[in-house]
Amino acid sequence: AGQFQSMAREYRYLSPRVSYEVVDPQKDPSKVAQFGVTRRGQIVLAAADRRETLDDLSEERLTNAIIKLTRDEEKSVYFLTGHGERALDDSEGGGYSRVGSEIEKQNYRVTAYNLAQENRLPLNAAAIVSVGPKVNFFPNEVELLTAYLAEGGNFFLLVDPESDFEMNEFLGRFGLGFADDYVVDASGLGQLFGFGAGAPLAADYADHPVTRDFSGTMTIYPGVRSVLTSDSPLGYETTVLVRSSAHSWGETEIESEPIQFDSGRDREGPVPLAALATRPIASRDDDATEEIADADGTEGSDDTAGEEADSGTAESRIVVFGDSDFASNAYFQTSVNGDLFLNVISWLAEDTDLLSIRPRDPATRRITLTGSEGSMIFWGTVVFFPLATLVFGLAVWYRRR
Repeated sequence: AGQFQSMAREYRYLSPRVSYEVVDPQKDPSKVAQFGVTRRGQIVLAAADRRETLDDLSEERLTNAIIKLTRDEEKSVYFLTGHGERALDDSEGGGYSRVGSEIEKQNYRVTAYNLAQENRLPLNAAAIVSVGPKVNFFPNEVELLTAYLAEGGNFFLLVDPESDFEMNEFLGRFGLGFADDYVVDASGLGQLFGFGAGAPLAADYADHPVTRDFSGTMTIYPGVRSVLTSDSPLGYETTVLVRSSAHSWGETEIESEPIQFDSGRDREGPVPLAALATRPIASRDDDATEEIADADGTEGSDDTAGEEADSGTAESRIVVFGDSDFASNAYFQTSVNGDLFLNVISWLAEDTDLLSIRPRDPATRRITLTGSEGSMIFWGTVVFFPLATLVFGLAVWYRRR
């Protein structure tokens, strides 16, 4: 009860609409029966006529239950298949099963979707995601995605280096693209996490809602290409979301030895690793208002027109990353990699209240050591200290003989 009350006070401090009560089942059995409590320690959250019951208390479970209760509908996130993408049901290191489960915890419906076979856009898609496609989209998919974005859709694309996905002509309409390179980081920071120069660490983030809490943190990209930004003929505004360090560059000949920066051929760092593009889209209500104004020769002359004029605009959003490994099962828990991926999903779905660095489960925390640090700990704990204890004990025994 003490842990719950302490946590509940924090939620109430953040929102005066939160209230809580601890009930003794022996003193108030009617309330226990009213909320269907079956054992001690259960937590029941209620909002209007909705209820959620928790058997185990944690900040993550409590927050997710609140989100589920306060949302009007369950939003859908569709992951494309058919181009060699990473699978949501793959629990191996390179799979995306962890991403799927974490997105579902935030009360999204996660669905694998073959756009080419269905040949129609999914209904009510909060976002469409393609993770690590190895080949280009089919022409009918390009048409469908173009129509989806024109109506204010949201698209998340992650493409690894050295893939056969070459669709810069399509992406260039939105001011985005991928460079044909492999980002190398010579700063040596990757060794802190057991990686080499081919896994850049990034700590340079845009001043954007997706990365607003990332100051002082690093994300790791084990094999990443740089992304491109340009002027969009469709009027999209681009923002570089993540940049590599100044000691990195975009290597165009990764198989050459030795790997070094070649001026005039390689892309000098820091280089963009992720970028986004946005464009306001007039809503249907706005279009209807314009039609009324054109027909009557006036603008919002009555209350109905005034209400429609205030309806605002939607926004088409596209995010591209030059790597899909960083959020795979093997690296989701590394630093704040998973948080970055989930924040992109929440931003695309326009759930700004979910943009944060999520609490960590203490049971899954890991310490990553370099080879030399591991050797030092081994020799110190397994060899030196036991040997020193033995020598000290023998010395004491010898003096007392």
